Amino acid sequence: MNKSVISNFLNKDYSLPSMTGYGKGVSEKNGRKVSIEIRTVNHRFLDIQLKLPREFQFADETIRKIITASFHRGHVDVFFNFERDEKSNVLMKINEPLVLQYNELIQKLYSLGCKGEFTVGEMLRLPDVVKISDNYVDEGELINIIADATNKAVKEVTIMRLTEGRKLIKALLEIASDILKKTAEIEVQSSLFENTYREKLEKKMKEILAPTEIDEKRIISEAAIVAERSSVSEEIVRIHAHAEHMLEILDDGGPVGKRLDFLAQEILRECNTIASKVDDAKSLKVIVDFKASVESFREQIQNVE
Repeated sequence: MNKSVISNFLNKDYSLPSMTGYGKGVSEKNGRKVSIEIRTVNHRFLDIQLKLPREFQFADETIRKIITASFHRGHVDVFFNFERDEKSNVLMKINEPLVLQYNELIQKLYSLGCKGEFTVGEMLRLPDVVKISDNYVDEGELINIIADATNKAVKEVTIMRLTEGRKLIKALLEIASDILKKTAEIEVQSSLFENTYREKLEKKMKEILAPTEIDEKRIISEAAIVAERSSVSEEIVRIHAHAEHMLEILDDGGPVGKRLDFLAQEILRECNTIASKVDDAKSLKVIVDFKASVESFREQIQNVE
């Protein structure tokens, strides 16, 4: 693969989503206002964290369905807020069974010697003593308001994730270009290593066999065996194939993070194999730099949906 191929990919416009995003949606109707905030970060799977007030638990499934339909991976935090207009028609009721239980506990405390007066005002401040409900708005209408706010928030998150994704893919392609460049360097160093090893082997054998006649065929044969063992041509071919496949995946767009991460692992495996075959300082230095580039690629991929 040459630089012109990479350049063509760099100049394209992609829709590769990042997993980092934020959005807020607000919907109002009949004096009721619902605000939904969504924050997303990278995660191996789709992990939705949603905590609704008890009286709005009926909306949990609706919110999750909207989010699941839009995102494939990422940790998703959902923040819910509900407000009523002061003039809206609401109904306040005393939770009588709960008040009786609270009163029994208070009397029990008195019987145990606890002192102090417990007022009606303090009772009203206890959790769930007073129930506030809409007098004429049913769950169906509230669901529509909540769904509208959630869709608006999801839309904003999607826009931000795509914007971040465009920046991310540029960085990924730059790193991919660097990986291919270092692959070429490894190829050159490997070839030099094979030639250098042959020269060292020939010199060593001549020193050992100096008193006798030197068998050039034996030297060539030994050098060929070592060259075959230290050849990294197959690994280089596979690295190029993986890199090309990466670019094809990037071109496809959509949720490709897992596939890219798998290919990065395969490239790293080939690199480790190459490192086990060569032992000259220059080649090993190039391989260390190569592995650093692949690790950088993998780190960036963790943010790809």
